[in-house]
Amino acid sequence: MNLNIKKAKKACLLLRAERIGITLYFWGVALLTLFFLFHFFFLFVLGGVFIGAYAGWKIYRGEYEEGPIIRHLDLEERYRIFSMCDTLRFPYPWVYVVIGDCSNVFVSVEKGKPTIYLGEKILRLFSDEELMPVIAHELSHVKNHDHFFSLFLVLGASLGRISLSILFLLVFFVSFFVGLPFGILFLLLASVLVFWITSAKLLDYWNFIGQEKLADAGAVLSVGAMDGIISGLERILKEENMTEEGKSILFERISFLKELGEESE
Repeated sequence: MNLNIKKAKKACLLLRAERIGITLYFWGVALLTLFFLFHFFFLFVLGGVFIGAYAGWKIYRGEYEEGPIIRHLDLEERYRIFSMCDTLRFPYPWVYVVIGDCSNVFVSVEKGKPTIYLGEKILRLFSDEELMPVIAHELSHVKNHDHFFSLFLVLGASLGRISLSILFLLVFFVSFFVGLPFGILFLLLASVLVFWITSAKLLDYWNFIGQEKLADAGAVLSVGAMDGIISGLERILKEENMTEEGKSILFERISFLKELGEESE
């Protein structure tokens, strides 16, 4: 299947705009709520933000208390991966192999450098044509600054939840000690809280799908072909331990990639 470069670049622009919109929504609601609580709970909310930021910073630096069992690449694997990076014109990342029957791949930025955790099963079964788009996909996440966007979005969502929870408790106590008329306001704010929690989960999932599609588009633009990445995703789709949610995400990504190949010139 041929790649329509114009359509892929357009998809990248739309996905970036979508991601910015989701992030602005989280922070807009969070800051709007915080505006009303700022004078009452400044120290409490600010302390929660600093605690969340510190925890996010530890994750960003790779300071995990627990994690998968990993090993370094051997010489043959190192040559194979770094040759692909040379072809893609990407700087060499740190690469670790997750030991065991693992068919997952993920990337982080640890101490300022891209770090790829590659499932041993993928490294063993994938051909070079299938593995190169995987490397390009993960490095596209770094190029798109997805780790910063995810951290920024999580902090905004957490700030909104903290602020709304405080407001929820404040209105409850005010309605209890002041009078029943505040019960209506109590119910309205309760519905806002439920809507926030529901929409936050949906938009977080939407943002995750958008990041994966954006990285897929970046990968096919770097490699110049899409057959390898579609073949690799279809291979992962056949895994016996794949969850229904995981299958749904893979189906959506495969459909997105196939759309990029239609009506190619």
